[in-house]
Amino acid sequence: MKPLSDLNDELLSAALRQTRHLHEAPEPVIQRAINLFVPHAARADVSPPLLQRMLAWLSFDSAGQVLQAHGVRGSAGSSRQVLYSSEGRDIDLRIVPSEGRGTQDAGPWVVFGQLLGPDRGGHVELDCSGDKRHMPLDDMLEFRFDDVPSGSVRLALHLADRVIELPPLEVPRPLVP
Repeated sequence: MKPLSDLNDELLSAALRQTRHLHEAPEPVIQRAINLFVPHAARADVSPPLLQRMLAWLSFDSAGQVLQAHGVRGSAGSSRQVLYSSEGRDIDLRIVPSEGRGTQDAGPWVVFGQLLGPDRGGHVELDCSGDKRHMPLDDMLEFRFDDVPSGSVRLALHLADRVIELPPLEVPRPLVP
């Protein structure tokens, strides 16, 4: 190839006309380019999407609320409702005394709840001071943990594309009659 300083207008014009007639790429190169744009769901070699880790924030807590009607509904402080929110989802959580529990200060309690949102399934992890339990979400996205001791507990909801972590929650000491 000649240096650019040696080319005249006629040679440059001829070289430019040649570039307008491009040859087709080889078939394997075309197929490889097409395969790059196949949707991820259709590709067998794609690993699952990365999970988003999200923190829920407290929307409502019945602790400290004065109950207007005691009677059949129970006594003040015997149960607690907590509502958390996180990116278009709500977690309705209840803490109630276990039926037939003794008068010991250590519990046990029942922690149950429901995920309100667009998800189709997953599981919930309850961490009681290092003692971890897992419970699948049922068809209504509900879960239940029995015999939960008093003290600090953490809940995490493991869904298809995210993990929602709730802040630590204090399970109260039962009232001794």
